[in-house]
Amino acid sequence: IKNSIELLKNLKSLHLPNNDLRALPVSITKLRRLNNINLQENPVWKDFVWKNKGLKTVPSILKHFTDLYTLDLSYNGIENLPSFISRMSELRGLILKNNSIYRTEFSKKITVLSNLEKLDLNHNDVHTALKWSDVDAQGAIHILRLLKSSMKRLDLSQGEFTLDSID
Repeated sequence: IKNSIELLKNLKSLHLPNNDLRALPVSITKLRRLNNINLQENPVWKDFVWKNKGLKTVPSILKHFTDLYTLDLSYNGIENLPSFISRMSELRGLILKNNSIYRTEFSKKITVLSNLEKLDLNHNDVHTALKWSDVDAQGAIHILRLLKSSMKRLDLSQGEFTLDSID
């Protein structure tokens, strides 16, 4: 798929299964009417990488990628995670290093990602300090285990557990 896909402004559906697609151009985010995507059996459907693309937000097009194993949006200007991240139940790796995610903007929706094995938040404010309230304890503990080597400050006010319970 080429960058010129953005010229298809009225495109509502994109079906390209089994085409060995490994990447998508960022220009696909300009297709505001696109509401149905089928890229099954393509590598990009499982492992999605948009490093250093100048993104300020997680593109809404990714809400269609519910079967992702790996999502790498490193080296962008992303400030927070959208709620649709919680629908990526197969996600095993979430790499968000070198973004602008602040500790109060890191969505607690991530706590439902029980298959997550790698969470890279290096060089974000949230990497060393996290603030959540009213969060599911089991899901939070899972996330904290992934972050435990880097966490310096933790505020889980109104939570039912302490930092000691993650070890």
